[in-house]
Amino acid sequence: MPIFEEKIPDKPIYYEVRQQARRFLSSSMKGNQIASLIVAVVVFAVMAYSFIISSKYIHVSVPVFFLPGLIGIILPGVVSGLISGEIQKRSMESLLATPLSTGQLVIAKALRAVLPVLATVAAILSLVLILLVGKLIYGDDSAGEFYSGWISIPAGIIISLVFAYAVTGICLAVSAVTRSTVASMVTSYGVMMLVYVIVPSIVAPIYVAIVGDGTGMEAYLAALHPYGMVALTAVEPLMDRANAGLVLILILIGLLIQGAIGFFGLAFAASRMEQLKRKGIEG
Repeated sequence: MPIFEEKIPDKPIYYEVRQQARRFLSSSMKGNQIASLIVAVVVFAVMAYSFIISSKYIHVSVPVFFLPGLIGIILPGVVSGLISGEIQKRSMESLLATPLSTGQLVIAKALRAVLPVLATVAAILSLVLILLVGKLIYGDDSAGEFYSGWISIPAGIIISLVFAYAVTGICLAVSAVTRSTVASMVTSYGVMMLVYVIVPSIVAPIYVAIVGDGTGMEAYLAALHPYGMVALTAVEPLMDRANAGLVLILILIGLLIQGAIGFFGLAFAASRMEQLKRKGIEG
């Protein structure tokens, strides 16, 4: 298929990222993308103003708490329709006809998440910088309950990046079994709500009721949740009643769980696309 071969770069799995960057740099974004960008800039400006006037009382680690939430909100809108959209547009058959393997196609789709995630991390780091500038101007009287920013900020970013990988896997797995972008987005948010909100809200009270409150056991449970990990690596009193070494081990286990969610999500999407490919060949 010479037409496809001419369009495929030497490293096809980076095709999506390069195309996305080119569209952004050439200002060839769609109207909804421009509107989203304007909203994001306005929200960032409001947050930056609020942080700088209150910087004396806000610890530099605080902006990192926004990172998992922002990733959980932004990524499904970016990633969830990437496979189902091909089905909806009836372009899946031509996509599967390229020399790329289904694994490469899924990785290329997953790489759509890279630029939004990096932009979100950059925005959070910008807020950290704004806080530092504000502290130079207004002084620093923030509470001493946080770990040093040199520890909590990198830890929070690493945890959030692993969480972003998990979210990408979930969204692409859902996208591979839905037929429209809207259904894919709604289902992706629903699955994430189930995994990260509903299940923890059921398990946590039962767990605390069994082991008893005031034992520090809740810290061990929190170490398996993305937001719990960020909190434990930032807020020092959360570790006071728990064994720090065991908590760190559980955080590593939690990161492995998030990584496994992302990996198996991508693998499921690839296997689903392989089924569609074989069905097309046999049909």
